[in-house]
Amino acid sequence: MQAAPAVRSRRDDLDYEAAGAELLGRDLASLCRGPVRAFVANLLARETAGHGHRLLASQMTMRNEDDALSLLVALRRGFEFAAAEGPPGSARG
Repeated sequence: MQAAPAVRSRRDDLDYEAAGAELLGRDLASLCRGPVRAFVANLLARETAGHGHRLLASQMTMRNEDDALSLLVALRRGFEFAAAEGPPGSARG
């Protein structure tokens, strides 16, 4: 009998900062309702658009604005995913 292969506890190709930002976006969406959710969704869409002002990205303390924008894109992705899923415990389908 052969031993099971070792489980990798870390993925070299995973961007942990982007994953954390996406999880934060999911948490943020679960906290926002109604007009606040719409405001945040519009803000993230505007700030991450190719022609956006990048005001948030320019204010983040990052190595550069492009890195900050990448994190905002991940935050938006998580926010939109959770917003589409609906509130926790809701029956979607």
